[in-house]
Amino acid sequence: MNYNKVIFVCDYAANYAGNFIASLDNLAKQLDKMQKKVIFIFPNGAKNKNWEISLSEFKVVYSDFNNDEVLLKSIKNEILSKDSVIIHTHFINSLFLVKLKTILSNNDKIVFHQHMAVNYGVKQIVKGIILRLFGFSNTIYIGAIPGFHMVKGIILRLFGFSNTIYIGVSPAVYNDVCREVGKNKARLVTNSLDLMRLQSSNTRMANKANKNVLIFGSQYKRKGVDLAIKAIQKGHLESKVRLIVVTHTPDNTKELIKDKFGSIPRFIEVIKPSKNVEELYKNSFLFLSPSRSEAFGYSVIEAAYSGLKVIASDIPGQNTLKDVPNIRWIDSENVQQLGSAILDAYQSPKENAEDIAKTKKVIEKNYSLDRWVKQIIKIYNE
Repeated sequence: MNYNKVIFVCDYAANYAGNFIASLDNLAKQLDKMQKKVIFIFPNGAKNKNWEISLSEFKVVYSDFNNDEVLLKSIKNEILSKDSVIIHTHFINSLFLVKLKTILSNNDKIVFHQHMAVNYGVKQIVKGIILRLFGFSNTIYIGAIPGFHMVKGIILRLFGFSNTIYIGVSPAVYNDVCREVGKNKARLVTNSLDLMRLQSSNTRMANKANKNVLIFGSQYKRKGVDLAIKAIQKGHLESKVRLIVVTHTPDNTKELIKDKFGSIPRFIEVIKPSKNVEELYKNSFLFLSPSRSEAFGYSVIEAAYSGLKVIASDIPGQNTLKDVPNIRWIDSENVQQLGSAILDAYQSPKENAEDIAKTKKVIEKNYSLDRWVKQIIKIYNE
């Protein structure tokens, strides 16, 4: 496809840039080298966010993502009559595509990037039908979590552009995308990891003196924080390890722990996220991801890349990372397995330097930003 402009429409206003903004920043820089105009459209709430990654070299527009008409106008204002554009959306309701197509020409393309999990059911079937009927055929659909469904796909097929492509970010998501829009329109592009912010970590081996077990628990139930607490208690590990729960809502998380366990066990420390995620990994010997649902598992490979032992639940999306060595996989919601795995990690905390180097090599090859950028641009050019 010949195009001269890429517009990223991102309903993203988190306090941290993370791998998401890092990925887009790298993609935008490559597009700029290719002499493609790049524009970002974010919600008004992102205007004052102090992200560690600056997008100042590109045009950034802020709009009201709660008002479809206002958002459509913001997008339309960035499209000139001579433009052939790619609209790359993130965290947008897929039914918005029905309205979006009204401001685009047949020479334009949409990349729809799905990040949120959807539980399969009647509602999603109906939605998929609507999208297949009213969606773009020239849309690229990037799915980050399993659960894209028939009705939505039918709506997209029937009402969308003919030049539409949908991308799943894990094999499980890719299969759902295929079910929704058909194999001809589906592509697989796994997510990428910003390795630069972890580069200063020397290959190091955890030691038994470090008792910290790390878990990211902003979504308390989905991330399995309760499972981690139960596993430590049932394994009688309270005096052996300290569970560091990182969350954007510490007060709420503390209340959830109290509701479940009566009080906050002494081995738990609840803290806010740090922009220096490397320090969190450095100060721990073990990382837990006993999630009930995951899109991909950024933190799992970040922790593995940083040299930590990692325990993760074997669930769709997250188990995409089984090609990464030295991750111990447990059954979903199996507290006994989790407790045994934590005890094993505590009793033998050291990772072999050769194993860590092997893990890093696999992650650099399969999950680097450069690899992701090349795959996305290849799809843009279809």
